[in-house]
Amino acid sequence: MQLPFLLSCKSFLNFNDHIYPVTLEDNLLVVDNNPQAINSTPIPRFIITTLKVIGWMTLVLPALAYLGALIFHSANPLISRRQIDAIKALQSEQIGQLQARIDAAARIMLEINLEAEQLKTANEGLTKQNEEGQSQISSLQTNLQRLQKTFEENSRESKSKLAQLETHVEQTLSNFQQERSSLIVANQCLVEETQEKQNQISDLQSKLQGLQGVLEESSEKSLSETARLKTDIKLLQEEIVRLKEAPADQGRPAAPTDLSSSLSASFCLLEPPPPPTFPEQLASYLGNCCPYMSFEQAAGWVEEGRGTLLALRENLLNGYEPQNNEQNYYTKKVTGLIWFLMAKAISKNQGFEEGTFIIEDPQKTIYEFLNKAFAYHRRSSHLPHQSDSNHQGLDFSPKQLPASKTHVLFFPFSLNDQQFIFIKPENHGLQKIDDAIWHAWELILAQSRKFSPWGSDEQHGWRKERIPASEADQFNALVQNLPGGKEAVLKAGKSSRGEGIHVMWKFLSSIENPSEELQKFKAQLETDYDHLNTRIGCEVRFASELWQGLENPLIPLMDG
Repeated sequence: MQLPFLLSCKSFLNFNDHIYPVTLEDNLLVVDNNPQAINSTPIPRFIITTLKVIGWMTLVLPALAYLGALIFHSANPLISRRQIDAIKALQSEQIGQLQARIDAAARIMLEINLEAEQLKTANEGLTKQNEEGQSQISSLQTNLQRLQKTFEENSRESKSKLAQLETHVEQTLSNFQQERSSLIVANQCLVEETQEKQNQISDLQSKLQGLQGVLEESSEKSLSETARLKTDIKLLQEEIVRLKEAPADQGRPAAPTDLSSSLSASFCLLEPPPPPTFPEQLASYLGNCCPYMSFEQAAGWVEEGRGTLLALRENLLNGYEPQNNEQNYYTKKVTGLIWFLMAKAISKNQGFEEGTFIIEDPQKTIYEFLNKAFAYHRRSSHLPHQSDSNHQGLDFSPKQLPASKTHVLFFPFSLNDQQFIFIKPENHGLQKIDDAIWHAWELILAQSRKFSPWGSDEQHGWRKERIPASEADQFNALVQNLPGGKEAVLKAGKSSRGEGIHVMWKFLSSIENPSEELQKFKAQLETDYDHLNTRIGCEVRFASELWQGLENPLIPLMDG
């Protein structure tokens, strides 16, 4: 074996940069006379050279001096044999000490060599890490430059679109002011025309009342005279109906209907019309909110949604799982689901242009299905008291959903230990920049309408998850002086800033011996809303009835 550095005697006794390998053969150290160059860094070589100098000063030179003295004493005849033996013993002891020092120095050199190797390895590792760090820094700088360039391009594009939007808004406001002025003038004219028409109706009503009196007084007259009077009354009624149904300009107020109703009740000349069928209700909704959609197309989407809910119900019973995972599959299924929900709302006379569906979803069946349909996370301000931040959205093509919506917001939430899903069709999503800008603009308009004297965020036919301001104010006036009334008002909130109508209804139900006004208000709530134990606002609510009767088509099959 080879012993580097101090384990080589010849290398220890000189100051050059070579070592002499030493091998152990038959328990003897054999030194190779062929020197080998030391392959090490300057620091280890300096340490070795220093140790060599120290070794020369402390070991080699004293040993040489001692050997010279020994030779001198051995050649001196004056020194006795006993002294020689003592000197030899002392020499043996000193040689042993010297050997021990040499061994200690060899161990120190070995440790230094090992530390030098470790330092070399650590230096190589640091060098490699430095190179990797430089590479990462270069990559990050490149990515930063690319991101800065992309941000600048998006910023320029957003500024351009924002400028176009501001121009469009200014033009819209200008057109609105012009139309408002023209409508004020036209309304004044219409009021005058309506007043004149009402005067004519009043005159005819007076004549009719006179004829009715004559008819009552002449009950004993001949049947022919009575028939003539009835004919005159009928002609007058037809004249009144003709005046009411006369063509009018757009925006003309409708004529009062009290007279026609009284005549119909008195003489049974007009029978009440039958309630509209569901196809008629759907056709009316399409004409008002979806002129781009034919009845046949809407009926097809409703049938598609019925099949989707039926499949979801079978999923709970028989482990049904869709086989196709493509986005188009889920887009088609979700579109049909939204149309089916709207059709069920229309059948309840709750179809809307702006509104929300809230559905009992105890097993999160509908939520898990919508979550598979390539939804993305987004922010929203709906139901802050009931839901968490797990709000998601789906985008659709224009003229695909009811009321020209292109986005569906949905999220799960719990209320009174029950699980629900919130589904709201919206005009714009948040994934694209232009959609996000329009969405923000609609939010600004919605908030401004709450404080604007020209409009309200509560319009007829809207079915949003908020308490109407009139009902919130009435509840406040009725219960604020009752025990616990102020807490109930704060908890129920106003608009969408509270927990909802169910707080109002539960508080009214808990009052013992309520006043007549409280009873009327509670009865009115029970007439206007269903599912009052979990009702939030004016939203369209579905419970277990949504899953019933799915085997039968909602729209009867049409001929042809």
